[in-house]
Amino acid sequence: LALQSRLPRLEAMRPDVVAAALAIPAVLFYCALTGEATATRRAALMATLGFAALLLARLPSPAAALGASAMVLLLDSPRLLFDAAFQLSFLSVASLALVASAPALHQRAPGRGLWRRMVEITKRGFLASLAAFVATAPLVAHHFAEIAPAAPIGNLVLVPPVELAIVPLGLLGASLGALFSPLGSLPLALADVLAGGVLWLADIFRVATPVLPVVSPNVGETLFLEAAALLTIVAVARRNWQRWGKAAAAVAVAGTLLMSSRSAVRDFTRTVTVTFLDIGQGDAALVEGPGGFVAIVDGGGEVASKFDPGARVIEPVLRRKLIRRIDLVILSHPHPDHMNGLFRLLSRFPVGELWTAGSDSDNPRYRELVALAAGRGVKVARPRAVVLRGLQWQPLGPWVGDEIAAPEGAGANDASLVLRLAYAGRSVLFTGDIEEQGEAELVGRHGGELASDLLKVPHHGSATSSGADLLAAVRPAHAAMSLAQGNRFGFPRADVLERYREAGVQVWRTDESGALVFEITADGVLRGTCVRSCR
Repeated sequence: LALQSRLPRLEAMRPDVVAAALAIPAVLFYCALTGEATATRRAALMATLGFAALLLARLPSPAAALGASAMVLLLDSPRLLFDAAFQLSFLSVASLALVASAPALHQRAPGRGLWRRMVEITKRGFLASLAAFVATAPLVAHHFAEIAPAAPIGNLVLVPPVELAIVPLGLLGASLGALFSPLGSLPLALADVLAGGVLWLADIFRVATPVLPVVSPNVGETLFLEAAALLTIVAVARRNWQRWGKAAAAVAVAGTLLMSSRSAVRDFTRTVTVTFLDIGQGDAALVEGPGGFVAIVDGGGEVASKFDPGARVIEPVLRRKLIRRIDLVILSHPHPDHMNGLFRLLSRFPVGELWTAGSDSDNPRYRELVALAAGRGVKVARPRAVVLRGLQWQPLGPWVGDEIAAPEGAGANDASLVLRLAYAGRSVLFTGDIEEQGEAELVGRHGGELASDLLKVPHHGSATSSGADLLAAVRPAHAAMSLAQGNRFGFPRADVLERYREAGVQVWRTDESGALVFEITADGVLRGTCVRSCR
């Protein structure tokens, strides 16, 4: 209005039209300034289309703006369709559009003046946040295998100060600072103080409110559950449970039945699947057997690295397979590239037993792992020959007398727990990181008993392992090698690969082919495949 009073030519124009014309370049500038993240680009496109509708004397349409912005982003980068940020951004906005017409949002709160206004704003903010949570929960479970039930309250507390204070102060400070540096100091300092307070509150929410681990629905199941969530929002917004509520319930039941049937297939299968997971430089194998049996052999990890294969690889795989419990966790030896990922699993899953050879290798984190297991009620047991739901587990070393234990003076690698898994006449030999001495003791004690169809290559293909005597005793048809692409150790060594080639063994490598999956059927057929193309 002030601008129109000073420019006579604008007096005849509606104030909202003038504001829309001025807002479009501001929106585009803000998008460029903040880095053009997917959600920001979506918001900028929708806002621009809404303002453009006002300029053309048309009524803005949230559905049209949402669809058009999606088309623009996908034309620029079709791969965004599979991006979690893209999906969550559009789905949350769609839920807000659906709930915008809900009668509850337009009912006047009791009271007068400022109090009533504050109650109405709080109510609308909470209902909007709740709708976004309901709409995105299935997709969050699909991508991250966990949900945060307190998210609607957290958004209600944390979002307003960011949007109403921190962002405006930051923009003001940046603008003033661009003109004259000292002018921007005060707004930016205030923004910094407020941001620290918001982060402090966010940390309180992180500690005090639960983040629930859940199974991860596959794509088809997620579509059904998403449809059910959106139909529920429509039913609430329109207060029509007779029509939309029944549809939501029917679709939710269909999605649940799909997940239940997939879980039942796991429980009733007679096939054993051994998956050597692609976790970088280290070992981690998942064993799935009849009756829903699950074992983890090693958990991967890196020295002085924030990458946690337990959180980033192993747990997501388990959640996507609808696995809720681990029967057996096996640690071959307490080196970080075999042990570190197990902390996450022991803290997030019910576990039956933990097997180790008993050596801590002077690694204090091993004692932390055992203490974590004990604190979670996990039985820490010495490995033993046992049959678990049809799978025969036989420990083959290391030995101290007549029991499995780490010999005094043996290195951590040579004290690795070696296990043979047998099913339906086929067998898999897990060797940890044994080297020359460990291999010699293994072959000398067991000889022909080591014969196995599949060998987990010891020590990632190092020059100190996979000796000719071991290969002659095991006589494997297949060998699975777990290692990182371009690793700093130079594994696998060329002479080791040559020994396997001369022995007629087919070598499978996670650095080339991703996760390696071997299945043993009830009638003894062994077949292997890879997540990426098998070489």
